[in-house]
Amino acid sequence: MARKRIDSNIEIVVQNNLHSMFVYPKLGIEFSQNGDDDIVTYGELKSLNSGNGKRILRNFSLLVTEVLDDDVSYEDVIESLKLKDSYTEARKVLDLDEDENFDADDFYDFIVESETSELVDAAKNDKFSKVIAEGTMVAHREKEIPEDKLRQVLIAIGFEDVADLGYDLQDI
Repeated sequence: MARKRIDSNIEIVVQNNLHSMFVYPKLGIEFSQNGDDDIVTYGELKSLNSGNGKRILRNFSLLVTEVLDDDVSYEDVIESLKLKDSYTEARKVLDLDEDENFDADDFYDFIVESETSELVDAAKNDKFSKVIAEGTMVAHREKEIPEDKLRQVLIAIGFEDVADLGYDLQDI
């Protein structure tokens, strides 16, 4: 099936999925916290996806959450940006329906509500490791997950000894 041709001026909502400041001057976006969102054009998003910034979309640091057009669907945009496989995989990990949009809250809910083994498996996947590790540290700091869950995730992403982090887990 051929991809739908999408006008470069179509507006798309993107959301910060990091628990830290996210700045991307080329798009003119600056997010101060997780869940912040802004509107960009499809053209801007496509240029981001084809340049050095494509990792930002592929590792879920920046999420496509909504398309503000009646003739172009969320799935049309995801497919055109060649993110369909990644978004399908994320839906499976997050235990969402195959056509369901997702946002930063879905990732955080997964971190808090999942079994440790599920979270560790997700963290081992390069696509998710950054957002899972960062979200897990925040969830621990907010006392929403136990220290052992955080420790297991950190070990899964390569910290053989959490002392390598340079601080006590109680301080996170």
